[in-house]
Amino acid sequence: MSAPLDPVREHLRLRGCAAHVVERGLEGLIAAWAMTADEVAGGYRFGLDDYRNDVDARQLIEEVLVHAPDEAREALRAAVELLDERIGAWLGPPGACVWGEAIARAQAWTPERNWWYFRWPRELAASEQEAPPEGA
Repeated sequence: MSAPLDPVREHLRLRGCAAHVVERGLEGLIAAWAMTADEVAGGYRFGLDDYRNDVDARQLIEEVLVHAPDEAREALRAAVELLDERIGAWLGPPGACVWGEAIARAQAWTPERNWWYFRWPRELAASEQEAPPEGA
C-alpha cells in the first residue's frame, strides 16, 4: 500500500495535473517558474502555448502554497516573490489575458490577483505569428 500524498501533491492530483507535476510537487513548480524567469530574461524563444503552460504553473504555485508545511511556507513564498520580481522586469505592461477574456472571467482571474495571466514577455508579444489577444 502506498503512503498518502502530502497536501500539496494531493491538491495537484485532485486538480488533474499530470503525474510528473504531482510527483515534483511545489518544489518542482517553483523550479519550473525559475526556468521560466530565466527564459523570459534571456529573450523568450517559445510560443504562446508554451507561455500559457508556464503561467499555468505559476497559478498552481499560488493555489498550493497554502498547503505547504507551516515551517517552509514563508521561505517558499519569499522565493516565489523573488522570481516574480525577476520575471516582472522582462514582461510588458498588463494587457489582455493570455487565455482570453472569456476564460479570465470564468476563472475569476484579475490583473491584480493573477498578474501572470495578464503580462506578456516582450519578445513573445513582438514576434509571435499568432498575435496576442487584443490589448496585450
